[in-house]
Amino acid sequence: MSLTRFLIIYLLSFFILSGCIPFISGQTNFGDTMEMQTANTVNTVRQLEIQGNYHAAAQKYLQIVVETNNPIAQQSYQLSAIEAFFKANMPNEAKTEFSKINAPQSFYSLGNLKAKYQFLQAKMALVDGNLVQAKNYFNTIDFAKLMSPNLKIKYKQIQAQIFLAENKLLKAINEWNIADKLAGTDTFLIRENHRNLWRNLSLQPVAELETITTTDKTIRGWISLALLNKVVSIKHLPTSINHWKLRFSNHVAKKYIVPEFIANIPVSLNKPQQIALLLPLTGKYGDRSRIIQNGFFIVSEMNENTNFIPTIKIFDTNSDNILQEYQKAVEADVDFIVGPLEKEAIQVLVKNTKQLPVPTLVLNHLKTDVDVGNLYQFALSPEDEIKIIVERAWMDGHRTAVAFVPDANWGNDVLNTFITAWKAKGGKIISQYSYDAEFEKNIPINLRKIKNVEAVDMIFMLAFPSAAIKIRPLFKYKWKNIPIYSTSHIYAGVIDTKRDAKLTGIRFADMPWILKLAGEAKKWQRSLKNSWSDEMKKYKRLFAFGIDAYNLLSFLKELNEYNWQGQTGSLVIDDKGLIHRNQLYWAEFIQGEAQLLE
Repeated sequence: MSLTRFLIIYLLSFFILSGCIPFISGQTNFGDTMEMQTANTVNTVRQLEIQGNYHAAAQKYLQIVVETNNPIAQQSYQLSAIEAFFKANMPNEAKTEFSKINAPQSFYSLGNLKAKYQFLQAKMALVDGNLVQAKNYFNTIDFAKLMSPNLKIKYKQIQAQIFLAENKLLKAINEWNIADKLAGTDTFLIRENHRNLWRNLSLQPVAELETITTTDKTIRGWISLALLNKVVSIKHLPTSINHWKLRFSNHVAKKYIVPEFIANIPVSLNKPQQIALLLPLTGKYGDRSRIIQNGFFIVSEMNENTNFIPTIKIFDTNSDNILQEYQKAVEADVDFIVGPLEKEAIQVLVKNTKQLPVPTLVLNHLKTDVDVGNLYQFALSPEDEIKIIVERAWMDGHRTAVAFVPDANWGNDVLNTFITAWKAKGGKIISQYSYDAEFEKNIPINLRKIKNVEAVDMIFMLAFPSAAIKIRPLFKYKWKNIPIYSTSHIYAGVIDTKRDAKLTGIRFADMPWILKLAGEAKKWQRSLKNSWSDEMKKYKRLFAFGIDAYNLLSFLKELNEYNWQGQTGSLVIDDKGLIHRNQLYWAEFIQGEAQLLE
């Protein structure tokens, strides 16, 4: 054998045994056709592995075995072929090739080659369901003596698969995460490790995936992606993956696994063709639900694009039947589900699942965080208004406040939001008061107890018009000229100068639908006034809520990139799928009329 040939074979053997095959490109002068051919094949097989074409890679490895004269390199390539068959999910072919290995025991005194052989022995045992034997093979390997990152990673991957066989899914994923760290910046090793994790995770049953609870966001991301793959139909995958990306924007799976996952999925339409609307049309929320429904329908019915008229299917839901009605909507093969409305029904829907099968926009915000795929939450949240009010009052130069809210659960929630946001800015709360039905008598008593009155430079008041017109005069004795800020609850949405004259000077934040109509909204509002004149006076904002719920379905993907201007406000989405109103219009009562503040 020539010295050149010997060196080439030796170097190839060294790289293979080390678990890494270098790319060979550019002008090469091997001086030997066989070695040139082998080197080209090595380069080709690596490209096949990068592409994920492991079946072809296995065949190429076997071709190299024939082309190579060095017995050590032959053996290593043969082991690589067997491993490629495993990656291609071809265990029978892997076992057949493994049975052909016939080398003297002394041959396996070579550390790395022996380790590769033992890894495959353990894999064979796992495929055969022999966990005890697999662990015996695995336990003979000394992790500390493994020289290359590739072999250290394989060690962790086998450990992960053993944990899977023992139904220890969380421990298994931890091992793959450790393998990621061992890969350093080697993109090939990282990609292969992610693929190894994903292949094994994709085989886990839904029930097993659902049991995993952890605060580790990387692990939660892998579990959520696996559940999505199991639960969601191919029709909903594009939208569902967008939701996953929103929740796990920096997840490692986004680089390799997600692109490979979605490569063959058909691109979804921008607008859903079939929609299910789940509302409590009977019971105490029936009136409100019908208003939301009509707001939802007005956009569809008056859409200038007559080529796009989606089918909308209505389901009457409550907390008792939500699971059954939701399943009916799923079986109806809809593109999107809107609702339910009641918090109790939403809680029942998401209680025992981590992945909804169809993209779902519920029409409320839950108080507690939920980690559920395909779940969006949209509400006319007073807490959103509070944050906007705090920003405005602070920009207006105020630093000390008193707060008055109704003595009710929702009033206390709003008060807590205000106090938290105001203190986060650095503001001070001089006094806070929750008023009851006898507020006209009790508020003056409370005012007399307030110390350091002169330090107060603003009032936050949460009240409906009927209460606000009685509370407002009570402040004149102590704070006649102190600015008062309120939420949209203080304005009925229709001009009543006689009633609202007592509210002069109060500033409040409200939606465009109430304060500044634009574009198609004028047409929609005219139509609703003609058909629902009484309801427009009482539930005006709920019509806008239904309109935005319909229009949001076409803009959810863009909400994480920029704000979308709806009728209820400027909308944005957070990484939990909660849609917030982060910009509203401002108005002030002047001579009994709410006038827009530009």
